[in-house]
Amino acid sequence: MKKIEWSAVLVRRGLGVAMVFGASMLLSACGGGGGGGGATTPAQARLAVLAGSVGGPGNIDGAGTASRSWNPGATVVDSQGNVFFADTTSHTIRKINASGVVSTFAGTAGQTGTDDDCGTRARFNFDVVNSMAIDAKNNIYFPDNLNNKIRRIDANGCVSTYAGPLSNDAGWANGVSLDGVLPPDVRFRNPTGVALVDVSSTVHGSYNIYDVYVSDTGNNQIRKIDSYGAVTNLVAVAEPGAIVKGAVDLFVVDMLNKAIDRVTLSNPSVVSEVDPTVALASPQGLA
Repeated sequence: MKKIEWSAVLVRRGLGVAMVFGASMLLSACGGGGGGGGATTPAQARLAVLAGSVGGPGNIDGAGTASRSWNPGATVVDSQGNVFFADTTSHTIRKINASGVVSTFAGTAGQTGTDDDCGTRARFNFDVVNSMAIDAKNNIYFPDNLNNKIRRIDANGCVSTYAGPLSNDAGWANGVSLDGVLPPDVRFRNPTGVALVDVSSTVHGSYNIYDVYVSDTGNNQIRKIDSYGAVTNLVAVAEPGAIVKGAVDLFVVDMLNKAIDRVTLSNPSVVSEVDPTVALASPQGLA
């Protein structure tokens, strides 16, 4: 049996679909089984290639297995059922539409930089994207780790720097980093994951307002960018990777301790969610 090293898992519960990431391909898994009349049959996952090909890295747009990606990372799914993923070695954000056709949504393969622009004119410099997030307006938030920034792409493919320094310098400093107004005192160091928490009703009494939480991996911190643009430290995690929002709290992969941590938001603290007798080999992704 061929061994595939997974780097992330995304579950689209409304569609009964999971997107599972390997070295150079994307797989889809659909639940099966079930039945009436009392006892139920456990669902069984069936894997099929969604995009790309085993052992065939590259950066080719196209349908299904004719497409190529290179070390795909985290994914999100928009309100139309389109899948977006970070093609990390190519430094691009790719899109898979409902028909299974892969296209380059932002960036140009093999080109790095920090340019805020639309479509293929935008530039990134990442090699690890453990988690991304998407809001109700289909804006995508993701870490641009080698540029030490948090970036955002709107539904039209236009990229902006959401938080981070004017330069690409790494560091650890808080401040106010409003979209479009980026003071040089805000610093991250190799951020690799992003999650969103909707604070529309609790803070603003309006809709589509979010706090952004960042796995600031190089600083061993979960950082918070609140809806007013203030960047602060939330809690310390040994080596935070993927971060996702649960029903109430955040869940974070602690890559150093090979654990899954719960980060409580009401009274910020960290609790390990993995039984210490259970060994995780190399956790990276969460869903």
